[in-house]
Amino acid sequence: YPNPTDGMLTIESNSQGRHSIEISMLNGQVVFVDEMVGNKHLLDLSSFRKGFYFITIESKDYVTTRKIIRQ
Repeated sequence: YPNPTDGMLTIESNSQGRHSIEISMLNGQVVFVDEMVGNKHLLDLSSFRKGFYFITIESKDYVTTRKIIRQ
């Protein structure tokens, strides 16, 4: 949250531990990779072009992909 975002994006998870974060453009090109430790992480997307992206968050227990909008 917030989504859409104008720069800062907060990611929260119900599970502790390590999570990998990958952001890709609609064409599949990966533009950002990071790792989250714990259950909350703040991402600065202010350098990203405005548009639609996919964010994939993966832990040892699950993988989820969501659409994010950079305003």
